[in-house]
Amino acid sequence: MCKENDCGYHGSLFGGTMLSWLDEAAVSFACQTCETPRMVTVSMDKVEFLKPVRPGQIIKIYGQLLSFGRTSCILDIEASTFRLQKLKTASLLSMSPALMQRLCLVKKKQKSL
Repeated sequence: MCKENDCGYHGSLFGGTMLSWLDEAAVSFACQTCETPRMVTVSMDKVEFLKPVRPGQIIKIYGQLLSFGRTSCILDIEASTFRLQKLKTASLLSMSPALMQRLCLVKKKQKSL
């Protein structure tokens, strides 16, 4: 949920705060999907903010796994507002596929002699 202290002078959510929330949601999704807690963000592609987020609005973040490799995965992440009064969502962001690339930090096992 967007709170007043998350907003700037114009009364809308800071873009950097939304990016932080997207990154947190993406790492949670990647860790769950890849069954490892050892994930870091490698890159984030184009993000377009389509609508301002106002205090009190609920933000829903959705993820989809686009590809899964031996040491990385690529996710598509989307955020939308949720209005309790009308029970509908409105898209907040436009993102190109492969928005988030996550890298799995794999600890190499040492060979026994």
